[in-house]
Amino acid sequence: MILNSRIEGTGSPMIILHGFLGMLDNWKTLATQFANDGFQVHSLDLRNHGKSFHSTTFNYEVMVEDVYNYIEAHQLKECILLGHSMGGKVAMLFATTYPNIVSKLIVADIGPKYYAPHHQTILEGLNAVNFELKPSRNDVEQILAHAITDKTYLMFEGGILKAGKPEELVEDEMVRRVYLGQNFELRKTKIDFNVPKADVEI
Repeated sequence: MILNSRIEGTGSPMIILHGFLGMLDNWKTLATQFANDGFQVHSLDLRNHGKSFHSTTFNYEVMVEDVYNYIEAHQLKECILLGHSMGGKVAMLFATTYPNIVSKLIVADIGPKYYAPHHQTILEGLNAVNFELKPSRNDVEQILAHAITDKTYLMFEGGILKAGKPEELVEDEMVRRVYLGQNFELRKTKIDFNVPKADVEI
């Protein structure tokens, strides 16, 4: 299966990999700017995110292979690889696994080191939401506000996250047993929930 993407512009290929719980739309503004600057920009939805396929196998190695399969399917050469946060870790591993494909590597907001788990409060907040009631975005944000005190971060998470049935979410290293999917596809004030469970090994 090939990752979902948005392709803009012509020129040297640039691949953008979003962060955990993100999607390709997070980079829409910058991707358009890069395309206007003469690059063919491929913004990707990584597996279990956005409109890409869902799988219970979720780790950096398989995400690297997903990116490789995408590059092969689109016959790309000498790619500029830009990764943010989790996408940055994917980009770093990709560059060491397939160095001949990467012409330049850009890593944002993460380094090549271990990071302690830090999504517990978000997952606890999501567990407090009864998604069976299909709440509005405002309802979800009010509930998440008890777990996430930074309003800017709350707005970011509330705008892109999408969770499924209310079951226990447990974090182990990065995240284990988390509902990932099309991230909160907001249709007016209603949210579409239908997300498979995935065991995350990151």
